[in-house]
Amino acid sequence: FKTMDEMVGRTDYLYYHTPQFLDDRGLDLKAMLQQAGTLNPGALLTQTEGQQHNLEKVLDQYLIRKCMPTLLRATTSISFELPIDNGDRSVGTMLSYQITKLHGVAGLADEAIKIKFKGSAGQSFGAWVTNGV
Repeated sequence: FKTMDEMVGRTDYLYYHTPQFLDDRGLDLKAMLQQAGTLNPGALLTQTEGQQHNLEKVLDQYLIRKCMPTLLRATTSISFELPIDNGDRSVGTMLSYQITKLHGVAGLADEAIKIKFKGSAGQSFGAWVTNGV
């Protein structure tokens, strides 16, 4: 390959070994390496359009604003409740970034930020939160 773009989607160059514990269960994961074009002729393998994620509107922006006194003064704590829905799949990620940026990987004290969510969250709910949340 001369460029990274030439490599994208070329699963025919990947080699795999089925671990014994999967083989014993009869799991065949070969289909995961099937080329996208064989499943969907004409499938695009690289980004062809810009994306707009509307990050300025995500719940984390509100959390950052609301928790700012605790973010700036690690000696304070905050506790509140908020509704949540499954559109807020990665809630806490941007808040955790701000904590790590200001306080390093140690984060904040345990339960410095306590948020009780009511509703239904996505599969990654809380997956990326740091210490103190």
